Amino acid sequence: MYIFNRRLVVFLASFLIGSSAYSSAVQNEGDFRVNHHIVVPGDTLWDLSEKYLGNPLNYKAVKQLNNIDNERLLKPGKELSFISARFYPGIVTAVTGHADLVKGKEKSAINTGALIEAGNLIQAFEQSFVKLRFMNQVQVEISPNSVVFFNSVANNTVNAEIPKFNLQQGNIELQVPPAETEYNKLEVMTPYLTLGVRGTRFRVKQDARTTINEVLKGTVILTEKDQDLALVVAGDGAVFDGAEHVLLQEKLGAEPAIRRAFYDKQGLHIEIEPDQKYSLYKIKIYNDKDYTVPLQELVSHKSRFLIAPEFVTDQHYFLSATTYSLAGLESYPSFYIHDLSKVTVVPIERGVEFNFPYCDTQWRIQLAESQEFLIPAVDRSTKGSCKIVVNNLPELNWYWRVFEGNHNDKDFAAGQVNIFRENKISL
Repeated sequence: MYIFNRRLVVFLASFLIGSSAYSSAVQNEGDFRVNHHIVVPGDTLWDLSEKYLGNPLNYKAVKQLNNIDNERLLKPGKELSFISARFYPGIVTAVTGHADLVKGKEKSAINTGALIEAGNLIQAFEQSFVKLRFMNQVQVEISPNSVVFFNSVANNTVNAEIPKFNLQQGNIELQVPPAETEYNKLEVMTPYLTLGVRGTRFRVKQDARTTINEVLKGTVILTEKDQDLALVVAGDGAVFDGAEHVLLQEKLGAEPAIRRAFYDKQGLHIEIEPDQKYSLYKIKIYNDKDYTVPLQELVSHKSRFLIAPEFVTDQHYFLSATTYSLAGLESYPSFYIHDLSKVTVVPIERGVEFNFPYCDTQWRIQLAESQEFLIPAVDRSTKGSCKIVVNNLPELNWYWRVFEGNHNDKDFAAGQVNIFRENKISL
């Protein structure tokens, strides 16, 4: 992994040095670079494109990227952006589970930081996800049980390559920069179709006989044997039966609603709002609020799921939910964060009340005058109850801790509470 990272640093460093020779500001956008140039008298897009991108013919893409009406009338002081026309390498930004990277005859497990070049193949196994980011911001998420071959063809317009992703089986989701320029041309190939895209977010799914395309943003052109088959716009999906050569298009389902969610010692019970028009329900589990890469996905014909306690991250569950239509098209995702109810400690007059997040377990509380709990003043347990009340305590700053079940070596929660005595006025 460290060798891969050093290669990336060397590549980006050389890119940065070459750009600084032209007095540009360089913006770091994760794992790619954007050059910024302030127009001065005498600048032309032809010359600037040659300086920053190595080919004066790139000026048409630069013009489109920067919304320039007339390239002959550049206004001094205007800031221009130049994105590297190079697509590869990609960098693996996150991995869940196990996936293999195949380079020619060499095969190795994928780690975060690995570089992906044209000619590489990625195979993700059961409950394994791989997240990639390429030099021009294109992001790809590879789902479990998927095989993707990465390739490219020459694009003489901008002296670069058009990436071609060959989805042999499984699912991928792509996010392509929204600016519609020559820089972000992209094609996804399946055994039956070619999907052409500029600036969009979409999913592609391939099984033995079917190609499915779901467009969340932008547009995708479906092509069969160099003949345009359909244009799929945002909010629509297409199912192509390669054996029967039948194409079905329909609207994608809206974000599903979470009907009910509660937590007990088994984990988080969650139910998606059921509907007869849905054939499947899916939950993806993440470990951060940015939903970087799924840890696992659960698919069921029933709308109810149980998420194990092992997926709790800092007392939160981070989930996304989707549904599938009868035709097999997946809906827009809804994102859901479930905050586990912690132990609530309420001081009462000369006492304290403990409220627990669920009842079907055994709870044990301890109170002590010191943080070391050498000799607890109170040590009390309850089973099948959500509350313990302790009365007749001195007015002190008490330390408390809570254990669940037989886990007396690990605190479920801990803290401090001040016990008070209500002042009474005698008349």
